[in-house]
Amino acid sequence: MEQKFLDDVAESNREWRSLIKGGSGNQLLAKPLWFRSFRQEYFAQQKDFCEAIGDRVAVKLKGQIADEVTTKISGLIRETLQQVTAPLSDGLVKCIETMEHRHRESADIIQKIEDVKVSRVDVRKMSQVLDDINASSQLQLQAFQFQGVAINQLLPTIKDHQEKIDQLNQNAIDIEAYLAD
Repeated sequence: MEQKFLDDVAESNREWRSLIKGGSGNQLLAKPLWFRSFRQEYFAQQKDFCEAIGDRVAVKLKGQIADEVTTKISGLIRETLQQVTAPLSDGLVKCIETMEHRHRESADIIQKIEDVKVSRVDVRKMSQVLDDINASSQLQLQAFQFQGVAINQLLPTIKDHQEKIDQLNQNAIDIEAYLAD
């Protein structure tokens, strides 16, 4: 770019020299080539600069507008969703609370069922113990009956022995009385 500028300046100098040496008056009023180049380049740069600034401003404004629109739309959507979902949310909360209450009740029922199962096991154990006691009582009764039968069988023998003991006792008393006389 500098070289072009220098070339344009050199060309312009040549034009001025030629005009000074013998050119016409109209040519003196004409703008030199370097000035025209400079002006064209300056305006082109100004145009590019303005377009770049315009693009940056447009992008920034678009971003800000998009952000504001997004924020406003998000807020509106949020509000709308809250308005639409509030009744549903309340219904869901009530449903969840009801389910929680029923779950607690069912947990209590399940606990009671577990307690009944444990109690049932205890009752079975007590029933087994009572059955064992009944069986041992039956065995004892049979043993007592057997012993009763044995005692009943021994009673006549015992009576016999008692009578003989009484008779021997009487004989001993009689012998003592006889000997004492």
